[in-house]
Amino acid sequence: MMPISQARADASPPLPFREGLGVGSDGQAEPVPAFGSSRFALTPTPNPSLKGRGAEGGFTLIELMVVVTLIGLLAAAVVVNMPDPRGRLSQAGERFAARVAAARDRAVVSERPTGLYVSASGYGFESYADGRWEPMSDGPLAAQTWPDGVAVSAGGQAGARVAFDALGLPDQPVDVVLVREDERVTVALDASGGVVVR
Repeated sequence: MMPISQARADASPPLPFREGLGVGSDGQAEPVPAFGSSRFALTPTPNPSLKGRGAEGGFTLIELMVVVTLIGLLAAAVVVNMPDPRGRLSQAGERFAARVAAARDRAVVSERPTGLYVSASGYGFESYADGRWEPMSDGPLAAQTWPDGVAVSAGGQAGARVAFDALGLPDQPVDVVLVREDERVTVALDASGGVVVR
């Protein structure tokens, strides 16, 4: 018969153990497999806060708050960058300046005075012929209205009239100021006939 100590040595398990780390159901110490063992199974410890939820778990309150915050920031960025359906005020100013320059050039080419009038509702151009001013009703110099919500002042007044002579020089310089909410555009007509948007 084989001595007990030799039998224990021959019957030692093939896996390394760490003695005395586990306690069995009977309260006795029992060997626990070392962490490097291939038989060591990591089993998740049940979390009572996840009761009734699937294995995937769910979102925490902090994760939901982060997502809601990101959505809010993206929505704010979209609203800020969304173009105004009324069009940009600077575009209205540039169109007005281009038409004023065209009226000035028309006076030079036709060798006839050409007039500009500005009011709170819009602007237009006039042609001088047979001793009187006639409004232009067709083409690019036809009467125009200002975009919605635009307040206009010309030289500090509600309106103004300017006449270009045959050399393209205005009878007076004038600054036409367009204002809508926090936007402000000035179209400056100087004494030499130059038109500048600023």
